[in-house]
Amino acid sequence: PDPIKIILIIDDFEIITENSSFDDNFFSKLRSLVDDGLKIGYFVSSRTPLKDICQQQRIESSKFWGIFDRNIVLGLLINEEKNALVKEPMRLSLTNFKDEAANHKYLVWAGNHPFYIQMVQSVCWNSYEHEFFLDENQLRINIESHINDLWLHRSSEECDVLYLLAAGITRKRDSAVIRRLQRRGIVTKENVFFSPLVNSIMEHYIKHEKNRINSDSLI
Repeated sequence: PDPIKIILIIDDFEIITENSSFDDNFFSKLRSLVDDGLKIGYFVSSRTPLKDICQQQRIESSKFWGIFDRNIVLGLLINEEKNALVKEPMRLSLTNFKDEAANHKYLVWAGNHPFYIQMVQSVCWNSYEHEFFLDENQLRINIESHINDLWLHRSSEECDVLYLLAAGITRKRDSAVIRRLQRRGIVTKENVFFSPLVNSIMEHYIKHEKNRINSDSLI
């Protein structure tokens, strides 16, 4: 029989690298398992590129990031992908599926972002399956809390650009930062936020922190 292949899944890789128990030697050994021909694969997720994390956390000498041959950035879905993510799980799992369950009005809050689509759909699924009233305010609070977390993981440079975009301002010198935000699914190719709800939250930030956008930053 073929030997068993081990797949190690590591989520939130940043958290592991911040733990002193997982040092450069640890990641060197993980890499050596692959170099020595062991049938093992690693599936790693992170908010920033793996190479950058290794450099920031001073584990670059392990070259752990060098064994990965595929780098997938999960950004915004196209409409067909969104519809499939929304409709198929609902159709296959609801006891009494109706088309309205896959076209809930609150989906607009998620835009085409896969994480927020699943968050909204989870609440909608429970509402339809167990026949209870969907608490709109609670759903909004849950989404906002995750959006705030998303905001906290942006660099100061990205925050400045997001403030400007929310104010309807784009600058040529920000093009590289905007492309990075587009790849991460935070803004669309039209340089607007992935959902109207995010835009309203950002407008709230701007209203209370106007000093961040001063006349010098617009030159």
